[in-house]
Amino acid sequence: MHTARSTISLVGALAFGLATSFGPMAHAGPSSATSTGSTTITPVTVTFHDPHKFIESLQSGPGRGFDHDGYLEKLKADIIKKATPMLAPGQHLAITFTNIDLAGGYEPWRGPRLANVRFMTDAFPPRFDFTFKLTSAHGKVIREGTRKLIGLGYLHDFPAMPGQSDPLYYDKGVINQWLRRGPAKW
Repeated sequence: MHTARSTISLVGALAFGLATSFGPMAHAGPSSATSTGSTTITPVTVTFHDPHKFIESLQSGPGRGFDHDGYLEKLKADIIKKATPMLAPGQHLAITFTNIDLAGGYEPWRGPRLANVRFMTDAFPPRFDFTFKLTSAHGKVIREGTRKLIGLGYLHDFPAMPGQSDPLYYDKGVINQWLRRGPAKW
């Protein structure tokens, strides 16, 4: 027996399937189906292109004790949280990272006890290579481009506060500094 809710869900799922089958011309921005079968536009999308080839992945081997997958999700969540309120209603920001090298670096010459310690020095600034596209509610491109962010003064620009324990503190600082410029200056 079909209920009105299951019919709506089925129709919504079919509509969502058709919309995504025809690519970007079918909708203005990424959508996700809700439990009621309706779709919502996501204002910010963050993706990582070949993250296993990022400098960070190549330098921070599995033995380093760093959460390789977790740092990407944490950066993504922070970008979505900070960028969403900056967008006008209906706008969509898509960011695709092509390379990431987090702040700090390893100095294995210090000996085996410190081989897995990430040292925060000016010699190891955070670096982010990405493309972005900002579109209007109607899918018109407002601004797009390629950016290479390098936090050369990250230790001075984002002084650590007492009790600060976020391992991505400096990295988020560099990305958030770019975001704070606002959509008109990205």
